[in-house]
Amino acid sequence: MRTVDDLRRRWLDQVRHVVLLSGMWACNGREMESVARTLLENLCFLDERDREYEEVREELGRYGQVGVPGPFTALFGTEQRCMAEVASVYAEQFHRLGYLAVDRELGPQEWDELTRLGAPGRVGVLRLLRRDPHGVRAWGRALRPLGRRGPSGA
Repeated sequence: MRTVDDLRRRWLDQVRHVVLLSGMWACNGREMESVARTLLENLCFLDERDREYEEVREELGRYGQVGVPGPFTALFGTEQRCMAEVASVYAEQFHRLGYLAVDRELGPQEWDELTRLGAPGRVGVLRLLRRDPHGVRAWGRALRPLGRRGPSGA
């Protein structure tokens, strides 16, 4: 029989793959949310981090009744499957809880440029994200709902 450590290592490997290869794990944003949420829930259960998981659920609940895919579908339309976008939102949570290492985080200035209402580059960034799903991963938090805090806490 495998050990708890074996199971944890397997799930941590899956986190990396789910984030980087979202299209291999799901056919649309709703499926991606189910895959990522289950993986996060299982890791938190295994590590006895029930309180942190509940905080994540509350945080992600701010995306609305249709879940994390909802705002992306509203923005990009139903023809876009939005797996990478949903994976990027969960990647932020995996990283925050220590389950996913990232190469670098956006600095406060980069965050402000992406989130400032009416910023000249905002529409261009959204067009880039629509054309390039890898850009969504690189700029993961660019499409958070309005009124949320960035990495600087501002």
